[in-house]
Amino acid sequence: MSHVCYVTTRYPAVSHTFIEREIAELRRNGMVVSTAAQRPSTSTDLLTDAHRAEAADTFACAPQGWRGWAAGLSIALRHPGAATRSARAALRTGLLEPQLVAKRLGYLVSAWRLWAWTSRRGVEHLHAHFAQGPAMIAMLASEFDQAVRGPGGHSMSWSFTMHGPHEFHDETLFALASLTTGAHYVICISDYARSQLMRHLPAESWDKLWVHHCGVDPAVFVPHDGPGPDGSSAAHVVTVLTVARLDPMKGHTVLVDAVAHVLRAGVHIRLVIVGEGPTRPEVEAQIRRHGIADSVELLGAQDQEAVRSLLAAADIFALPSFGEGVPVVLMEAMSCGLPVVTTRIAGIPELVEDGRSGLVVSPGRPDMVADGLIRLVRDPQLRAAMGSCGRAKVVEEFDITTIGPAIASLHRSRGGASSTS
Repeated sequence: MSHVCYVTTRYPAVSHTFIEREIAELRRNGMVVSTAAQRPSTSTDLLTDAHRAEAADTFACAPQGWRGWAAGLSIALRHPGAATRSARAALRTGLLEPQLVAKRLGYLVSAWRLWAWTSRRGVEHLHAHFAQGPAMIAMLASEFDQAVRGPGGHSMSWSFTMHGPHEFHDETLFALASLTTGAHYVICISDYARSQLMRHLPAESWDKLWVHHCGVDPAVFVPHDGPGPDGSSAAHVVTVLTVARLDPMKGHTVLVDAVAHVLRAGVHIRLVIVGEGPTRPEVEAQIRRHGIADSVELLGAQDQEAVRSLLAAADIFALPSFGEGVPVVLMEAMSCGLPVVTTRIAGIPELVEDGRSGLVVSPGRPDMVADGLIRLVRDPQLRAAMGSCGRAKVVEEFDITTIGPAIASLHRSRGGASSTS
């Protein structure tokens, strides 16, 4: 198998750079990778010419307006038996509540449209990132393809990557067993994610679950030699950086509370927040309440080049999230030699070793985040030592140039056209 189509929510997207890197590595390893997304990218996702080029060649499979719905339904009318089979599969994956039925109808039409587009391109395998809409659409498109080709035919196989935490919540829980059972194989980004899927499978099926981390390129994210981490400039004000979508689960208000506590303790630091999202008004209000606007900078969404520059200028990276898989932005910071302060949730302890490559604290505890920041501000040698250990961890286990070929090998050996029965 050499032609795979990656299916995700949006592509490209500012918050999904790890998918871009994975696709780039697959292409470097000789695979043909087409890209499809539920929804078109937004203007804030298309920050570079490369992003705009990727978006132009990405198929948005969700129907946009009546023409999209009409196109999907016309595909179903040409293949009524296949449409019926995929519709039954859609209904099997969740509760028959009205709002869920409507959502699955949208997935179904998206799957029909995806099938038509990938069939024209000669795609052999569908791989979805996230066990929500993308995985459901890939599964239904595969079901439709099997029915169209009939017994003994060779249909598009499918798989998905399990991240968390969203996949473990809401109505998706009702679909996980069906999705995992039906997929040819599943890539889990952490041992934690794999363990959650093991609950839904009999032990004899656990061998279809493969752990492959997301990753970064340590040759791109490199340590920066300058004032701060080595304490070479007495006038240097320690900069704490966070890069994350302004979303409730990222814990930005916890970080703002922690920085306010640090400043009240007489420790001078500067906080730089990169990201955009729905909680920006709340974060701004929190900054005003504490009266620390002079010490906090909100930069909005930034492209990868800007993020690398900000990482080079920072001394500490903080991410006090409530819910994560294994955050790629932590890998980027650690690859740049920054010590990190983060939370003990999901797969994060698989990346950050508390007291060695960073400080891992309980979620929702601004006092503990503040204590960690104060400790690192006051000890430049500790910052340097943790930064060095963190980079070594990324180089050893989270290097995308090693992970990419392993994923390509998995796609080739386990994916591709499969016989229908």
